[in-house]
Amino acid sequence: MRRILVGIVAFCALHVSAARASLLFSDTFQGTLSQWSTPGSSAIVSNPLISGSKALAFTHLGSGGDLLSSVIAGTSAGTFTIGYYYLGACGFTSGCGGFVGIQQTSGGEHWLSSDTSFGGLASLYSDTGAWQWVTYSFSATSSFQLKIEDFSGSPHAFAYTAGGGASAYFMDFVLYSGAVTLSAPSLSVPEPISAALLVSGLAGIATARRFRRRG
Repeated sequence: MRRILVGIVAFCALHVSAARASLLFSDTFQGTLSQWSTPGSSAIVSNPLISGSKALAFTHLGSGGDLLSSVIAGTSAGTFTIGYYYLGACGFTSGCGGFVGIQQTSGGEHWLSSDTSFGGLASLYSDTGAWQWVTYSFSATSSFQLKIEDFSGSPHAFAYTAGGGASAYFMDFVLYSGAVTLSAPSLSVPEPISAALLVSGLAGIATARRFRRRG
């Protein structure tokens, strides 16, 4: 349990450069998508590079933000910084992969990317064959939702197929208030339940029952 708590604290801290920055949202994608109001075609799948870990992928190609969070508490007009791990698996195909952005309650959408190589759209991240830490500082004109997608215009043949992988994976999302520097955290790996602890617990229950019977 102590190691689990230490891991959560380390993930949330991220060595943020500004002491006044507030963590507004985080999701490791190791559990469910309960923080997202519109799950779309998103799915929690096996991490292709880290045994025992999970990641976000998409079962279909979408657009306009296929996975949307609820409106993030504490957001309004101002500056924010987002960070996340991304793994591209498109085989270095231009215009293929994942998009991340925000949907503002007023002021429209804002895609977070500096690469405009695909049709002038805020485009994608390089396929490096490894998890890469991505951060953006951006301005919003109102409160907003986070949104993620595997772009429908991608020339890639699939989004995700069981056993076949995906063209875009995501892990370890964080959103902070302010323009801050976020150091890359350790990639999330769920703490396994110890079989030894489980066995000892069952043994303790059995012993307690025997004592009750004797009494």
